Amino acid sequence: INAHFRLGSDQNAKSLTAVALNEAIPISIRAEGLQLLGEWGDPSVRDKVTGLYRPVASRSKDASVNALKPHIGTLLNHSETRIAESTASALGRLQYQDSAAQLAAIVGDLSRSEGLRVEALRALALIEAPQLAEAIAAIQHDFNVRLRREATRIQASTDPLAAAPQLNAVLENGTIAEQQTALSSLASIPGSVADEIILNWMKKWSNGEAPVEIGLDIVDAAEARQDARIVESLQKWREALVETDPLGEQKLLLNGGDPELGRSIFQTHPAAACTRCHQLDGVGGDVGPRMDGLGSQQTSEYLLESIIALNASIAEGFESILVETKEGDYYAGVLKSENDQDIVINSPEEGLITVKVADVISREKGLSGMPEGMEQLLSKQDLRNLIAFLMAQKEDVTY
Repeated sequence: INAHFRLGSDQNAKSLTAVALNEAIPISIRAEGLQLLGEWGDPSVRDKVTGLYRPVASRSKDASVNALKPHIGTLLNHSETRIAESTASALGRLQYQDSAAQLAAIVGDLSRSEGLRVEALRALALIEAPQLAEAIAAIQHDFNVRLRREATRIQASTDPLAAAPQLNAVLENGTIAEQQTALSSLASIPGSVADEIILNWMKKWSNGEAPVEIGLDIVDAAEARQDARIVESLQKWREALVETDPLGEQKLLLNGGDPELGRSIFQTHPAAACTRCHQLDGVGGDVGPRMDGLGSQQTSEYLLESIIALNASIAEGFESILVETKEGDYYAGVLKSENDQDIVINSPEEGLITVKVADVISREKGLSGMPEGMEQLLSKQDLRNLIAFLMAQKEDVTY
């Protein structure tokens, strides 16, 4: 797939389309082929296999469009939702105008999956299709919260000044998820109308009148503004927070996260790389604690501390140690177990090592195996979603 994408000829695009249509190939690979067809005219500078900087020459997206065109109906109506979603996403990135009617029909079809309707709506926005305004208007009354959130975000980006009053109505009457999206959208809308709305919600938050689940979103929106009144309100809230809550602003990360977005961070975020050390549902490394059932075992405060204050509380059985033996050998790694006779260490280089207690002449406690600076690798929103996902793991397990 990567080779076809990098070579970039008309025939290569047809080959990737053939991959997407081949029922004998795993869904994940077919979806990836469709993803790369969508990126055809704007290829990443990094190689998809090695991750190294390896740009390809600029090229037209026509090869991809022409390869997909005869099969759009088949792919958009595929029984495998992921194939249909990847197709809609690709059409949006390719800005293929002739697919707008089919995408609009999907957005309005209540029988189609939530994810597909969202991807189709995003594609309509990228295409700048004439059907977009009608689709957004219809979605305001749709039962699907995720679709309404996406419509709110798109409307704010396409017509920001007109969107501000509608975003205020969402803040007053919408679900928590819709309120979060409205605040995120308001943050980037210029002008005094957005300032007044954000100032009003900052006052509500300071007075304890706003839901705790949107606290981070209110503060983030306030931080994005230059209005002197908002800046002053934010400063006063922070000054009061220092005196009343030991967690400080980090407390904002404990409520309102989206577990599904958190799942994506846990499984696929390249910088966080959670699964390199932690196992969930039998998948992942064993250097750190298993995540199965974590939400039944710990509090969200504990999880937050484990992520951003790494060495304050290290889970039992995962402390790092460094031992020196009488022979002058040093062994470092995670302390897996010990008794009066043996110390078992999980060394990154050598795997499980058993050291006789009688042979040890010195022993030091190491730092957490978690990488430092996780709060720099992940945004505050990402951290909130990750904590929500981990707290949702309720299966009973023994640690």
